[in-house]
Amino acid sequence: FSSVAMQIEYRVENSSSLLHANPFNVECFDSMQPCFPVQWPLNVILTKVQVARFADAHRMLMRIYVVKFALRETWLSMKCSSSKLMQVQEIKPFSRFLHVWFMFRKDADHFLGNLHHYLMSQAIDVCWDSFRADMGPKGENLSDLFDLRDAHDRYTNDFVNRMFVYQ
Repeated sequence: FSSVAMQIEYRVENSSSLLHANPFNVECFDSMQPCFPVQWPLNVILTKVQVARFADAHRMLMRIYVVKFALRETWLSMKCSSSKLMQVQEIKPFSRFLHVWFMFRKDADHFLGNLHHYLMSQAIDVCWDSFRADMGPKGENLSDLFDLRDAHDRYTNDFVNRMFVYQ
């Protein structure tokens, strides 16, 4: 398994877009795609379509991480500036607005944390358990490689649908 993991690389489709990327833009890492050179005999089971599904799921998770990072940076900025702002007399009437903004950021962070937990535990883990059940404890539910490929195709299709990748 470790030799397979060592073969995973990141391909940058458009390096100029990465140089000018805004780290707070949800799509800032979309030009970076994980790629895995699938060689025979693994390519019989792991098709290009399935590798593309893994890349799309990775893109979705990266977008969530970018938003979580932006929310964390916003919180740090707000914490540093809020005490100074509250000392300015002209800002005091807007203190309610600042409180609402703090609450919105907290709720958005909570939502993203729950979404990330759902994606990792329900979407990926549940689909993996279903895939393993399709195969059987020792693969006895599979009669040939085509059955394994079909089970793996159902697995990748199921987890990208549960992850809302194509929604």
